[in-house]
Amino acid sequence: MTALTLADFLRARIANDERAARALAEHDRRPVLSLAITVNHPDRLLVECEAKRRIVDLHAPFHVRTANDGLNWDYRGCGECSQPDGVADGETWWPCTTLRLLALPFADHPDYRDEWRP
Repeated sequence: MTALTLADFLRARIANDERAARALAEHDRRPVLSLAITVNHPDRLLVECEAKRRIVDLHAPFHVRTANDGLNWDYRGCGECSQPDGVADGETWWPCTTLRLLALPFADHPDYRDEWRP
C-alpha cells in the first residue's frame, strides 16, 4: 500500500470542506458557523476550496536529472518553489513549505503526520 502523500491528504480535506459547503448551499443560504469561523455564504467556501486545490496542484513534486556540459544536476522537490538553503543537490525536499502550511489547520486529523509540520 502506498503511503498517503501530503498532497493526497490535502485534496481529501479540501473535498470534505467542499462537500460541506455544497450541502449548506443546497439547504440553507443563511450565515452559518463552520469550522469555528463565520461563513457568510457557502459559495465563498467553494471558491476557497478551488483555490486551495489549485495551490496543491501547482506545488506538485518534480524530479529532473541532467548532465549538461559536464554539470550534473539532480533536482527533486517542489516544481514551483526554489530550492531552500541548506538542501544539497540530489536531496529531496518535498513537500514544500507551502503545502505544509496549508495542512497545518488539519494537524489534529488522524491521518496528519508530524513529519509534515512546517
